[in-house]
Amino acid sequence: MKKWRGYNYLGGLFSSFQAHLLVFVVLYSLWACKPHNTISPPNYSPIDSLSIKTPQSTASILSAPQVYTLNYLWYSTRMAITVKNTAQEQDVISVNAFYVNKKDSIIFITISKMGIEGARLVLEKDSVKYINHLNQTYYWGTYRIFEYILGCKIDFSMIESLFLGQDLPFFDSSCHKDSSSQGITYSADSRTSLNNKQVFEQKLQTDSLSRTIYHYLKDVHSLNSIAIWFDDFISLPDGQYGYQRLKIEISNMHLQLQCQLKSTKLNVPGPTSIKKIEKYKPIEIQ
Repeated sequence: MKKWRGYNYLGGLFSSFQAHLLVFVVLYSLWACKPHNTISPPNYSPIDSLSIKTPQSTASILSAPQVYTLNYLWYSTRMAITVKNTAQEQDVISVNAFYVNKKDSIIFITISKMGIEGARLVLEKDSVKYINHLNQTYYWGTYRIFEYILGCKIDFSMIESLFLGQDLPFFDSSCHKDSSSQGITYSADSRTSLNNKQVFEQKLQTDSLSRTIYHYLKDVHSLNSIAIWFDDFISLPDGQYGYQRLKIEISNMHLQLQCQLKSTKLNVPGPTSIKKIEKYKPIEIQ
């Protein structure tokens, strides 16, 4: 049976499509990064139309981030994803993804290359189901698999909220709020989960319409961190907005993911099914 070896396992398969698929899945959990000494964004050239700068503050008060939030029951989008090795400054692979989210219920993701599905992931509040057609393996279990790989606890609500550019759900309100004419910056050296006492360093920046344009998180225990940029907002039904470009830096894996979204839909039910193939081998964690 295939056994996970955490980061070393991913690194050992770095050149394969499977490795990048797993990186992508990890990405939605938003960790597995190199520690940073400061809360500043990583050093890279931002998305063309988005310049991230810390605004000059007019006041600083404790608050939970107040960010623009989509009102939806169903959310779905297709993505073209380019994976870049930042150490070698070269593109490694391009894949396509289909993402479906029934709010507070389920997340469904497929990863494909040249129209062929390589893997499928279904997240529910209490379960993780993953099937890899490339090496014929599967995982049916709990979120412990993410903790085993990444060294920190995550849950469904965190993944759902962070992908949509929302704040960490069920965390204390210990962010400093700094306002400027360009938007608001929320920052915290230690922000604590009310569910599992996980503590994070955080910086979240919004534009003048309260839409999240930058989010940085670091788990203060494992020192794993990630930086995310949101850009190219378009109009969605009912006067709402949604980003169409997503850029993610995963420093210690020397990875940068550039995601171009298209066909984003609200309140259109999508697929959510996944089927275990018994002849595949189970992935075990120990």
